[in-house]
Amino acid sequence: DPNVRAFGNPNAGGAITNAKFEADAQQIDIQGPVQFATSLGVYDSTTNLTTYSYAPGFLTTILRSQGDIRFLSSSTPQGTQLTTDWNLDLEAAQIYPATKALATVIAGLRGNDPTVALGPNSNVTLTIGRTTSSIPDAPLSVFGNLTLTAPRVEQGGIVRAPFGGIVLGTGNAPLTSRVDLLPGSLTSVSMAGVTIPYGGTADGVTYSYNGVAVKAMDLTNFSNVGYQSSVTLDAQSVNVAAGATIDLSGGGKLSGAGFISGRGGSLNILNTPLVNANPTTPVSQATDRVY
Repeated sequence: DPNVRAFGNPNAGGAITNAKFEADAQQIDIQGPVQFATSLGVYDSTTNLTTYSYAPGFLTTILRSQGDIRFLSSSTPQGTQLTTDWNLDLEAAQIYPATKALATVIAGLRGNDPTVALGPNSNVTLTIGRTTSSIPDAPLSVFGNLTLTAPRVEQGGIVRAPFGGIVLGTGNAPLTSRVDLLPGSLTSVSMAGVTIPYGGTADGVTYSYNGVAVKAMDLTNFSNVGYQSSVTLDAQSVNVAAGATIDLSGGGKLSGAGFISGRGGSLNILNTPLVNANPTTPVSQATDRVY
């Protein structure tokens, strides 16, 4: 792909690298474990010890989207994870997790091993920037959770998680020394003014999303992921510049679709191709009735 450029790494092992990775696109989707570094463990049976060696990958990793950077849900328990040993730049019109997606972005986690994470005084920085001057419409996603952490986090872009959770920084490895919210940045969990489609019913009794019944919210246990909407700034120093916005406002609607087959029709045209409207014929006829 002409939009993907990788420059060679002149150093090996755990030494700092001069390599650079850059990806430019109109849309960037991230799913599953994506790691811009690697570690190799060699077990010595005589000493019963494992020795790790690290390949640091890239000094700077840049993901630049003229549209959105979207984090999709993953089947792994930890969700989608994007990690790199060194600096990471995320530039987009806006950044957000998809519906019910759990995503974590970590810069400064050497070899993806928290025991050798870079210290809080490191200059490793996660930089969030914008590629457009206008503010795009809020995404039609809900209940997503996105954590963005590094020794230093500079949020100068648009990060959203409607009715979900956003965490900038962490008190764990790699410990965050400072979080900066820059002028013009928007960090929002609001869905005000937005109607978001979320599941529906086929029998008028069970409400489902992607074929799985939606459970009633437990209002007595807000510690459950997905049951709280919040923005968390977790660092030794937090700096919110004039012109930076944190939006926790309420509003918005969740909207579902319902179809119940009955007298005169049994096909839902929202999920049934017209060509398959009559299940007894391979091609729909002009006289077929679609409901």
